[in-house]
Amino acid sequence: MTRSLTLLLVVLALLAPGIVQRVGGAERQREHPPDRGPDRHLLHPSTRPEHSAGQATPEGGACQPTLGGDISGLLDGQGSGTWMTVSADCSGTPGCNHYFHLDCPGGELVQASFCHHGGSASWNTALTAVAPNHQDVLFCNDDSCGQQSDMVWTVPFAGNHHVRIGGANGASGLYTLAVNIPTNCAVVVVIPVELQSFEVG
Repeated sequence: MTRSLTLLLVVLALLAPGIVQRVGGAERQREHPPDRGPDRHLLHPSTRPEHSAGQATPEGGACQPTLGGDISGLLDGQGSGTWMTVSADCSGTPGCNHYFHLDCPGGELVQASFCHHGGSASWNTALTAVAPNHQDVLFCNDDSCGQQSDMVWTVPFAGNHHVRIGGANGASGLYTLAVNIPTNCAVVVVIPVELQSFEVG
């Protein structure tokens, strides 16, 4: 091996230490591919910008932010940080649209489930977290276990958020929802804006 070739190999080794090259043969191995940044198409679906965490492809109406029957009174009070269940019936309302209000600081982990911890339903459920403006969907899960849904959601900012119990394609019925609400959160009853100017008897 000539001195100039040896010098060239030393320079290459310093500039590209991840390249192993066998001189005189065809074999080349690259231990580390060049850093081109993450390939958008190879990312897990939940990390792509068009998907929010925990969001499956929703069926008809599953993730709508529609709020109908307030069940906050069934869960009223400070969170316990342990799993509990609440049962209700939304059979008379297509898409169910039951909900409860959560007053949480940002960063708290809220969990709700029809899949485990005693949660169950016989119809196609969905769980949605809605921003305080009643419009922006922050989280939605549809069909996590069969046709049932599961929520593991980190509250992004402080305020009265809403958790909606929905039904895909107009489904509704009896249900038992398992919830785990952090001790720094409270479930509160909020009088809708349209009723605040009226006396509730």
